[in-house]
Amino acid sequence: DLTVQHLAAGRVQLVVVGGLPGTGKSTLAGGIGDVLGAVVLRSDVVRKELVGADSGAAATPDDGEVPFGHGVYTAETTDLTYGELVARARIALSHGESVVLDASWHDAARRKTARDLARETVADLTEIHCVAPLEITVARLTARAVRGGDPSDATPSVSHAMAAVEAAWPEAVELDTTGTEAATLGVVRARLEG
Repeated sequence: DLTVQHLAAGRVQLVVVGGLPGTGKSTLAGGIGDVLGAVVLRSDVVRKELVGADSGAAATPDDGEVPFGHGVYTAETTDLTYGELVARARIALSHGESVVLDASWHDAARRKTARDLARETVADLTEIHCVAPLEITVARLTARAVRGGDPSDATPSVSHAMAAVEAAWPEAVELDTTGTEAATLGVVRARLEG
């Protein structure tokens, strides 16, 4: 039993946490990182680093909103961001560290890149798709904007635009994040440890 416990504890895991803005993916990713003692890589932070912006400052114009696919959210910058996420994850996984990747993952091709990475590094892969009703995501995004200091610039209109192009994600565990943070993390923890 002790040997099995040590082997389980030594597993290298790659957890891909995605979903539309405001679905609680960053909160969940942080909690998973704490549980696993894993490196958490957040696309919003990596994107700001790549463009030389302060991760806590909004990358928005004077009118307060960057439309989906514009500004630092162009397809080119998004490709660079996901490429950097995967590159950083590869380094950590190759050194035996578990990794949590926090991004929208709304594009199926990018998800395949994460799956390929798990295979290459022999990491146990878990894909989680966070979902929540529109009224909850809007309230979360609004509250986050009021608080300020978050690396994400997503607004309700950005979330709506992303929802229109989000590819189906049948490989992921769909997770309703409308419960408490502790309850949601408990569901994921049971799955990861099971």
